[in-house]
Amino acid sequence: MKYSFKLSLLILFGLFVASSYSALDVFSSLNNPQKPHYIDGDHNPQYEHNEKEVKEESIVNSHIERIAQITKAVLETCSGCRLKSLPQIRSFIQDDANKYEQFEVKYTRGDPRIHFYNENNIVETIPISELDKNKVNELLLSKGLKLKDTELGL
Repeated sequence: MKYSFKLSLLILFGLFVASSYSALDVFSSLNNPQKPHYIDGDHNPQYEHNEKEVKEESIVNSHIERIAQITKAVLETCSGCRLKSLPQIRSFIQDDANKYEQFEVKYTRGDPRIHFYNENNIVETIPISELDKNKVNELLLSKGLKLKDTELGL
């Protein structure tokens, strides 16, 4: 839930930034990379403020696009002592991991983490040692992973 809340805030921030100026302002600032100057040579503070908003909107939009394009996820974890000390993660792997399309579990070294992929590139990695079974399920659903048809009762 913590990650979906942050994503919601990020989307709301993007919508707020996008609504705070018109599309005409965005295109005019993109077409004119030179900052206008007053006659005395000072920078126009209004232009600098709009430029910052355009950059922030671009960052928000690229993050939203990356999340929207997640095609698969891989949970990497050790199979030994560390996993035995995390009963919630072990329970997720045993009970829920096989319920998702485009999701797999790989046993490697290190703490449990989920890599989210866009085609063949990792776009985000989230450590899950501190999450319980329900939070891991919420995370996967918030990232757009789908449950298999058999799990939906279809």
